[in-house]
Amino acid sequence: MKRGKHSYLIILIPLTFLAIGTLDVLFLLAALDIAPPDTRDLVPERPVIQPEENAYTHFLAATNFLYWPTNSDVVTEYLDGKPVDDTVIQDMIVRNTEARALIEKGLRCRICLTPELMGFDTLLPYLAPWRQIGRIMASEVRYNRLAGKHTEATRTCITLLRFGNAIQRDAGSLIDCLVGCLVIDLGLAQAHDLARDGAMPKDESAILSEALADLGPFGDGLARAMKAEYRCQAITTDKLRDGTLDIGGLPFGPWRNVKAVMKHLPNYVFQPNKTKQLYADQCRNIITNASQPYASLTVSNIEDHIIGSRKHKVLRAIRPNLVGRILCTFTAPACIKIVELKELMIISCKYFYDADTHRT
Repeated sequence: MKRGKHSYLIILIPLTFLAIGTLDVLFLLAALDIAPPDTRDLVPERPVIQPEENAYTHFLAATNFLYWPTNSDVVTEYLDGKPVDDTVIQDMIVRNTEARALIEKGLRCRICLTPELMGFDTLLPYLAPWRQIGRIMASEVRYNRLAGKHTEATRTCITLLRFGNAIQRDAGSLIDCLVGCLVIDLGLAQAHDLARDGAMPKDESAILSEALADLGPFGDGLARAMKAEYRCQAITTDKLRDGTLDIGGLPFGPWRNVKAVMKHLPNYVFQPNKTKQLYADQCRNIITNASQPYASLTVSNIEDHIIGSRKHKVLRAIRPNLVGRILCTFTAPACIKIVELKELMIISCKYFYDADTHRT
């Protein structure tokens, strides 16, 4: 009996060491990073353009003349159809005349080229004011429509739609694309109200219908934005690898220790080149979907593809390059929402307004 146990141990011990060695080899293989991915197709195009020919120059200047009410709720309430003192709205419209003129000047340019993204900490301070300008113009459309000034309301609505279109069409980032679509959505809501207004002249309805048909393209801006996002994410990944990334302008203090930790993360949990490959695949997926109809979108499971199914939490936690996968998922939900919003813009602009009967 003892000999049997001894023989069993003689077999078990080598098998144990073999299993440990195999696991060690598999771990080392899983920890190996890949060569830097070929991402020449994701290099964002930036045409050379003079400032005066760039709509961004004039849109940015408009923010310097922006008047936004101290009580911002008044704009929200007015656009929601709640009772608001008309003199407040009228004063807001008048005080933004110069900002509106600069927006119209920018719309005469062929492109809106925003500053390059050079990292996740690149500031985009112009986007919030642009959305505010959109809300002000939407208020002006409503104000003129209720006053029976349908010609003025139509012209302002078209300007609002074209403003949002210029932002999304030449988007330099995902947030650019999102803000552009949101501004267009403001214009579509006002176009809907104009279309339902029984006093709306047919010739103005035809003009508005033509403007709606001219919106777009919606996929090009999203594709351009994703290329810029890849560049931004790749730069951020390299900074994490090198331990040089600062968050919130805090080069010292607690974040210094976090940077040191990131720099010395084991290869198994952070592999920069594989992370960039994931970024690249994600961006290509979005770019492909940018030109697809809504029913054919295939981006809904992109987060699970990157980090693993939520049903297998343990497996998600032990998969190689966990940190890189988590970094990739930061942008995945935003990508999905913007693709869906872009497709809804197309559907709205195509079917929102009947060009023949001028009825919704």
